[in-house]
Amino acid sequence: MHASRRVVQPANRGTLAAVLASLLRIVREDPFATIAFFPSDHDYNDDRKFMAGVDLAFGSAEINRDSVILLAVPAKHAEPGYSWIEAEAAPSEASRSGLLRVKKFWEKPSTEVASQLLERGCVWNTFVMVGSAAAFVNLIRSQAPELFQRFEALLSVRNAEDEPAVLREVYQDVADADFSRLVLASSSQFIDVLCLGDVGWTDLGEPARVIDTLSKKGVQKEWACVWQEQHASAAAC
Repeated sequence: MHASRRVVQPANRGTLAAVLASLLRIVREDPFATIAFFPSDHDYNDDRKFMAGVDLAFGSAEINRDSVILLAVPAKHAEPGYSWIEAEAAPSEASRSGLLRVKKFWEKPSTEVASQLLERGCVWNTFVMVGSAAAFVNLIRSQAPELFQRFEALLSVRNAEDEPAVLREVYQDVADADFSRLVLASSSQFIDVLCLGDVGWTDLGEPARVIDTLSKKGVQKEWACVWQEQHASAAAC
């Protein structure tokens, strides 16, 4: 990727700031764009099936310009470290595209609650999001108006070389904010869910999941063996 296509944050202020900074760059260049956000630390065993789901989400987003689509996968066990979604039937126009509507979010529930969610057929949220740029803007502006107003200065940037200076000024007094908790959890009526089926999804945000994924793929790394030995010793103590 060419450097001019990157949006580099001057500081880490949580996922909401990161989403908003990149979103407004896109809106500045193409306000009618349909876009997707992909977490960088996830793994899929079935890339082809995953991308087929992404293509389907893009097609649905082109038809329903007011909705954001979250991609989900079936839950396999009571994982307390994941975000869970309880979904319900969507309005007829969305359900014809295989979409569901968010009923409620659970962000990293207790193991007991995760077990209950598993029994109820709830799904894991992959945090892959697809929708029109306008739909994302409307969600954030409605749930975080003060933050959005602060970031609006990015819409006035005329040259890419001027953006870093504007970003530094915008980020000076911005507090950490989580996109999922502050925006998604409060906007379920505007969010559809597309369940991908079993694509072999794993969130690699924890070392143990990285080690487990490497093991399943038959990849052996010296540092992984060292990590396993250290943690096995710690558990034994």
